[in-house]
This record gives sequence, structure tokens and C-alpha cells, in this order.
Amino acid sequence: MTALLVFLMIKQYFASLLVESLLLLVASIFLVYLSLLCSLSVVVAVAEPGCHGAGAVGRAWRLVKGKRRRFMLFISATGVLARRRLLAGPHVLSRQDVRP
Repeated sequence: MTALLVFLMIKQYFASLLVESLLLLVASIFLVYLSLLCSLSVVVAVAEPGCHGAGAVGRAWRLVKGKRRRFMLFISATGVLARRRLLAGPHVLSRQDVRP
């Protein structure tokens, strides 16, 4: 992927680079949205008796449908927190204040 980006920058195919970047961004957002929707469907399947599989996914979709802005805000906040934790590194979570 890096080689393709370097090639496109060298050949000055900025339009292709922009389109590929936008497609990657949209695919990433859709993946996170679908992942959270599937997680919510697991909760629905456990909480509601007789609601399993595709029915639980449909029920989760209907629950999110009315509150799409709030759900997208939750996805964004989760993404920001995950990115901060990723950039901070694993040592931040394991570090403890050690006082002599």
C-alpha cells in the first residue's frame, strides 16, 4: 500500500490518491459502524427472548435508526479514545506510580 501511495505521488496522480483515500475512509467508517451494530445485536439477542440471528441485527438496526447522530458520535468518541490509547503505547496502562 505504501509503495502504491509513493508511486501515485511521484506520478502526480493526486486525483487517484484522493479517491483512494476517501474510499479507504468510508470503508473504515462502515466497518466500525457495522462492528458496533453487530455488538449491539448480541446485546439485543441476550436481552430479548426469542430474538436471535438476523432478527437481533434487524432489531439493533431499528434501535439505532432513530438515534443515528448519537450513534455516530459514540463511534467517533470510541475511535478517538482508541487512537489515543494506541498512540500512547501499552506501557501507559501498565505504568504505576512507584514511590520509594
